[in-house]
Amino acid sequence: MFGSQVRSVFVLLSVWGLAMLGTAPSFADDGPGRPPATTPVQKAENLIRPAVVYIEGDLSAYVGDNNGFFNDIDQPVKLTYSCTGFVVNPSGYVATAGHCADLGPEGARRDIVESVVQEIAQKDPTINVDHAMNVAMANWKVEGQNAGSPIDQTIRVARGGGPGQKAQVLPARVVEARPVSQGDVALLKVEAADMPSSELAGSGDVQVGQQVVSVGYPASTEKITDFSLEPDYKDGTISAKKTDATVPVYETNAALSPGMSGGPTVGLDGRTLGINSRLPAGETQAFNFIAPATGLVELLNRNGIKAELGPLDVQYRSGLDDYYAGHYTSAISTFDKILALSPTYQQAAEFKANATKARAQFGDVSTSSGSRTLWYVLGAGVLLLAGAAVAILLLRRRRGPASAGPGGAPPLPNYPSQGSPPAWSPTVYQPAGTPAPTNSPPSAPPGTPQAVPTQPDAADQPRPTAPAGGEASTLSAEKVPNSGTGVSRYCSNCGSQHGDTERFCSQCGHAVT
Repeated sequence: MFGSQVRSVFVLLSVWGLAMLGTAPSFADDGPGRPPATTPVQKAENLIRPAVVYIEGDLSAYVGDNNGFFNDIDQPVKLTYSCTGFVVNPSGYVATAGHCADLGPEGARRDIVESVVQEIAQKDPTINVDHAMNVAMANWKVEGQNAGSPIDQTIRVARGGGPGQKAQVLPARVVEARPVSQGDVALLKVEAADMPSSELAGSGDVQVGQQVVSVGYPASTEKITDFSLEPDYKDGTISAKKTDATVPVYETNAALSPGMSGGPTVGLDGRTLGINSRLPAGETQAFNFIAPATGLVELLNRNGIKAELGPLDVQYRSGLDDYYAGHYTSAISTFDKILALSPTYQQAAEFKANATKARAQFGDVSTSSGSRTLWYVLGAGVLLLAGAAVAILLLRRRRGPASAGPGGAPPLPNYPSQGSPPAWSPTVYQPAGTPAPTNSPPSAPPGTPQAVPTQPDAADQPRPTAPAGGEASTLSAEKVPNSGTGVSRYCSNCGSQHGDTERFCSQCGHAVT
């Protein structure tokens, strides 16, 4: 009965504590409404966006066979192409797809030959393009301005210049390029400092079914005349991890398009998992190959370059965290510091403008909300502990003194404080034939009359009462002269029944009422 009461107390205290937490004021909604929540995909886009750049290249080569050059007027064949890249080191190192910088038969040479074959096929529809390509690749000469020199190539890297400013265009040189058959990755270098950079993920961080975002500039983008140079974002999943010939690749169902080659494919944490590569040969479904970032790491290590964020990137991400949390004033301050050091950090300028609008409309979220909630939690915990302590104390008082454990002495009777109980001595039994010792008073002188002492009946002598369980007891309940009422009495502590002559309980030692 009492145990159920204690449990009820615990339940009531717990419910009350949870009610306190549930009714605590929510300080995250201090302003009049909140802006729409940013999705995980949008957060990933915001993390990688500053590092993404637009790449444009020009190719110039003389094409011909043993009979002369293709156009017969000694003029080079010229091509312009576009790709996407992303900064991997603030000192101006840009990663892209290998075929965007490779001058060999898997890159620029094939592109130039194909353009010539297509032009010939337009003039003569009877030409088999595939056969003509095989013949041209095997026999034609493709060279630069000087006989036997490589194809002439010029590469430019462009990034958005910020609101109202034209894109910043920088010349780039090729540090190293690996063709498709060797990983399809390239590293470019531009002469710039404090460029917004990105993070790379390890191969162990990529799982089949993982949600990803592929970023790049489609070929239809308005080139570097566009002010913002805003890329496209295609979300999808990693469909498979496989090997194409001898090269490991990831397969994704993100809908990539020409021009997005070389752009990053990132996880929801914003780290780059791989580089947009190409459409699988003969594939009719919406699948594309992604070159794993491990190949880029190998190329960086080979050239002594470390992929890392710059100090401004760390500040930018801190500003984003404040912006998402509704701490707009703090976010504005962080973005201001970035722009003071790098005025062309386009996304810092954009988010500063967004934070300024949000602060005017919604106000800052109170920074004290977290500490106040903590005090509510701590207060509820203290009250629960206090209630538990009171319940335990009440339970102990209700149960009384603890009984001795097995083998221990039984508890001493708790005699009332008023008066002392009459002394009692157990009957002493003597061996047969042995006279019992007597404590007779001194003998009177001869001739003096002596009183004969009255010996009480054995039935009137008190007997030791054996305790329950058969254990020997050193004490026994004392009996008082029989009053003759015949009324049963009960122990006020344990409830044991006793005769009307017993003053103390033989079970627990308490006074019998």
